[in-house]
Amino acid sequence: MTGTKVRRICLTATFALFVSACGGGESDSESGPNSRDPATLAQFATLSKYKIEERLRDPSSAVYRSVNIYEHPNSDGGVVFCGEVNARNGFGGMGGFERFVATPTIAAIESMGSAEFQSGWNKFCVSSRFIEAAAWF
Repeated sequence: MTGTKVRRICLTATFALFVSACGGGESDSESGPNSRDPATLAQFATLSKYKIEERLRDPSSAVYRSVNIYEHPNSDGGVVFCGEVNARNGFGGMGGFERFVATPTIAAIESMGSAEFQSGWNKFCVSSRFIEAAAWF
């Protein structure tokens, strides 16, 4: 055998081993780095809440509703939390529910800028794959 053929066989064998070790035959519902594990989702939710509350005037007053979890491969942890939050404003009253998009490392709230927010909402909360509702958020 020539050196080129040997290299090609070794490369093919290495690729086959890599694919089988990575579970190349998994369905889409099983893919992702444990993004559907309840403990992992709870950890991601806690970090995401922290990021949302960093942007609120009175974080301790935050009330969440309609929170859903979406799978998005380009987000931190592979999941995105989308929903609504209400919190006290600068006058001490509840400001009203507004939409949010959050990952464990970044969050955006609708009042921060409507055009940019709507683009993020469409990208992460509309076109991403729904995982589950997060009533416990």
